[in-house]
Amino acid sequence: MLKDFEKLYLEKHWELKKQRWCNYFEEGNYDLSVLDSEICKLVCLYSNKIKVTGPKSEFANLLIARELVDKDFEVFQLRNRIDNLDNYDENIPHEIRKDNYKYKLEMARRMKKDVLQLMDMRNALAIKFGYDSYPELVLTTEGIDKEKLL
Repeated sequence: MLKDFEKLYLEKHWELKKQRWCNYFEEGNYDLSVLDSEICKLVCLYSNKIKVTGPKSEFANLLIARELVDKDFEVFQLRNRIDNLDNYDENIPHEIRKDNYKYKLEMARRMKKDVLQLMDMRNALAIKFGYDSYPELVLTTEGIDKEKLL
């Protein structure tokens, strides 16, 4: 079961990374929500099914826990909206656009509500899955000891 999950997940994961790269740097127009949705279905299918027998299976289960949050439909829809700066770029006056600092500040103001909502959504889901917060989930899945980090 672990091998099947690994193969299917990595195929979708790397395709998503490639599409994201194309969207960011090569003027691609991929709908990232398609692969996000496929990954969500995959991790739901394997959730609580891979028995922990060693480091690889333990990592797979941690990855599934994180993806259950990050690939939640509402979470990935909002994250993909935030990632597309065109959603916030409309009607910015030329005098602000030409000053990089003012432009970034204006973009941050426009994105703030969505970013805060994304943080709240991820946090709520992480708590639902038994973590204290989304940052704790991320640190755990990355194998980072919170005490050593602070």
